[in-house]
Amino acid sequence: MRPHFAAFACGAALAGPALAGAWPQAEEHGFALNQAGYATGGQGDGRLVFDGYGEAGLGGGWTAVFAFDSDLDRATSQSVWRAGGGLRYSLSLDGLPGWHFSAEATLRYQGHESLVLDPVFAGDGLGGGLRLDAGISFELLGRPAFADLGIAYTHRRLAPAETRIELSAGIDVDPAVQLGASYAATFAPGEFFEPGAYEKHEVQTWTRWRIDADYALSLSLSYTVAADRAPVETAIRLGLWTFFYPEPDAP
Repeated sequence: MRPHFAAFACGAALAGPALAGAWPQAEEHGFALNQAGYATGGQGDGRLVFDGYGEAGLGGGWTAVFAFDSDLDRATSQSVWRAGGGLRYSLSLDGLPGWHFSAEATLRYQGHESLVLDPVFAGDGLGGGLRLDAGISFELLGRPAFADLGIAYTHRRLAPAETRIELSAGIDVDPAVQLGASYAATFAPGEFFEPGAYEKHEVQTWTRWRIDADYALSLSLSYTVAADRAPVETAIRLGLWTFFYPEPDAP
């Protein structure tokens, strides 16, 4: 699965309580997630995939988000990449305990020509997107859990715009271990031979192990359930989480 920029690999970034989606980062708190993996099953000899994602809490419900992702095709040694960032505003309502809602705006730059094998990377130059999320935290079997629904629109300069619907859920089976899954449907309607026009349905599962207060490891597996004009692939990723927070005052 290729995480779309507007979604920022949201399924892998959520936690209970969630770390992304509709939830804000606390002021001066944040994290970085760096992943490397391998995607196979499409045309060619497979792809090496690299993802970077980060959040920084600004206070008042505002969170800054940053992302980078890149692919390297093993058969052609051709690489594609994109990077950017944006702001998310999150709020909760007194009448809906446990619920959070957010709106996120992002800008990104993509460094490649428009005609590439994976239509997710079609459209070079500047682009951007908007995303709305609704998430809820709750207890399941006595353990912290969450569910999040996100709807995103991504403008691509030289390719049809993407609309993405994503549902993610997870549970902390242990204070240090989280299990989760997500489903995403992405639509970029266009003419059959138009570069970047496609439809894709993907599922992803992940586990995350919190090593200590500063670091965690994650392993995710994603699979393309159905696709039109897009690769049907299985991808595995290993991620390193780094958490940031204010140092406690000296006694």
